[in-house]
Amino acid sequence: MEQEKATDNKMGTAQVGKLMVSIGIPIVFSMMLQAASLFVQIIQEYQEV
Repeated sequence: MEQEKATDNKMGTAQVGKLMVSIGIPIVFSMMLQAASLFVQIIQEYQEV
């Protein structure tokens, strides 16, 4: 029972490097997608003028 609880808590038991990658990649991807969407929106506004 005690071992099951330890494996369920990734933030407490996983290595820092693996956590940085597993959490960081989705965040970076989300920021890139948001920036690309903003860039496309700005380009569309300038083309309409």
